[in-house]
Amino acid sequence: MERVMINPGNIASEKGDNLQTTSANLSQSADKPSACWWEKILVIVIFILAVIYVRSAKAASETDICPPKALQTFARICMSKGEYEKAEILIDRALSTATNDTDKSACLIDRAWIYKNQGRFEQAGQSCLLGLQLQQQLYYASHPYIAYTLRILGSIYQAQGDFPRATESLDRAISIIRKCHSADDPVVASFEVDAARLLTAEGEFAQAEQQYERAVAVIIDYYGPENLYTASVLGDLAKLYYLQGRLDEARAILDYSLDVQRKVYGDDSRLLIPCRLTLAKVLRASGDAEQAQILLTNALAVLEKHSASYKHLKDEVQAILADIYANSGRIADAESACVDNSGA
Repeated sequence: MERVMINPGNIASEKGDNLQTTSANLSQSADKPSACWWEKILVIVIFILAVIYVRSAKAASETDICPPKALQTFARICMSKGEYEKAEILIDRALSTATNDTDKSACLIDRAWIYKNQGRFEQAGQSCLLGLQLQQQLYYASHPYIAYTLRILGSIYQAQGDFPRATESLDRAISIIRKCHSADDPVVASFEVDAARLLTAEGEFAQAEQQYERAVAVIIDYYGPENLYTASVLGDLAKLYYLQGRLDEARAILDYSLDVQRKVYGDDSRLLIPCRLTLAKVLRASGDAEQAQILLTNALAVLEKHSASYKHLKDEVQAILADIYANSGRIADAESACVDNSGA
């Protein structure tokens, strides 16, 4: 649109001209007959057309400013910062305004990811399956987009404890992605990290460690040791070491991972809580229940502000705190944590 430059001098001049014209018209008004009926109708019609135009322009402007893809981009920015409440609002708006199956499928899959990170696993699975169905209509069977969606679906099944379906989804995803990328590609490594997470959850520690070793080497080589994704993967590896009883190794990795994440997110970010939760478990297993309690109490204070999105994490933190309190003889505190955890 062409910008109109406003000159203060022109405004003053126009005001003077208008005042003179108005004065002349008023002096002659006694001699002029009243406006004809058709002039009145014309004024009304022009007014109605002006209202219609303004409303249409406003609607068009809103559509141009926030099309579905833009809303989805904003939602993904919120997701990257862990602001899942805001992301959900944005992605719902994007889905409601999407006019083609490509945009709809992308929105459904993003919504599934949001639900999954909020602990709403049933809704996450439903949304992911709907998005997958649309993708299977849009793309060929071994399209990489389908691999990424199957990967998300597998992580949802894993969170629900449905390991057979999680394994099936992830195996299909890895089979597809290996057709699109070489074995040493970091994209393939990221899928192998998911496989290692699943093996860890199933208690297959030896196989999980082998998967991690291959994937972590590629990821560090490609992204570098100071990368956020590298730090996240190392945090997952630390969980495996903790479950294997390798507490010193787990502690060293978690300290490093947290240091990398703090530099980006800040010390009080809720995105650090999963890593700190693992660290608290390591500290407790190492006999340092006091430090574990401090970590968990601080984490709980952060989660209290975002309980809608992180209820599943809050429940886990409170359960561990209650156990620490009970073992140290603080029965009243343990009961209080249990009451909070039950939602009473």
